[in-house]
Amino acid sequence: MLGWDDAKLLIEGQPQLKYKEYNFGVCSAIAFRVDKPELPTYDIRVRRALNMAVDKQTIRDTYFSGRAEFLCGQLAPIPEFSDMFVPITEYPESSRQLYEYNPDKAKQLLAEAGYPNGFKTEVVCLSSSVDLLSIVKDYWSKVGVDLNLDVKETGVYVSIYGGKTHKDMLMWSITGTIPFRFLPMRPKNLYNVSLIDDPYINEKVDEIDANQFEEAKRRQLYKELNLYFIDQCWYLDLPAANVFLFWWPWVKGYNGEHMVGYSNFEDFQTFIWLDKDLKEEMTGRR
Repeated sequence: MLGWDDAKLLIEGQPQLKYKEYNFGVCSAIAFRVDKPELPTYDIRVRRALNMAVDKQTIRDTYFSGRAEFLCGQLAPIPEFSDMFVPITEYPESSRQLYEYNPDKAKQLLAEAGYPNGFKTEVVCLSSSVDLLSIVKDYWSKVGVDLNLDVKETGVYVSIYGGKTHKDMLMWSITGTIPFRFLPMRPKNLYNVSLIDDPYINEKVDEIDANQFEEAKRRQLYKELNLYFIDQCWYLDLPAANVFLFWWPWVKGYNGEHMVGYSNFEDFQTFIWLDKDLKEEMTGRR
């Protein structure tokens, strides 16, 4: 899988290649710790302000060259989730505001929360996230928030993530094509990076567990839970980049599949075959 910058070079330089562009449903997100009252992000007004202070649409249009899904998060806009996914135009006003760039409102909320001059904070991240986080850092600086990028190598990062020892924030990825990732949003779960302990979440997850064999009911619960999750803004979720898969024309029976089934990265190879005559015609070798 390639991002747009690399894919563009192949598209222009190897026009005979076939390719497929699609969204994998994975977006980068800054997870705010919400378990300590002394942290600014314990206050939902601060979390809302941090979201409103970032122009996510411009990031999509510039950093991702428009090749990204603006809204992904916990539920990606894919056909399989059409009954659960809610477009942003149908969000409640309080949730819709989180995706609208409004630095003046962000400053107002920070002042109401007791931070009229902003505050200093830090985010634990990998070096691969530095470019994107630098953009966020610049946006936040305009409302008085000074963000330090605490860059770690992979082993240290995984240790911090697993032990939940980050001081303020942690940069990680949300997979919007696996809705059962909602289930770990309970205390002491590995994926609960924000250390959420919310009675509504806990109740809904228990209800989902109790309806494992009631598909329609469970999907309705996921939908309700997603809307609540978004409104609580425990994360700052950023656009999800499109990915590109390439293959030569002599690879037959292939249409850009990445996996067949859940996390099955190998089995698609059993369904493809090579047209060696075409390969020889195009390259001079079989």
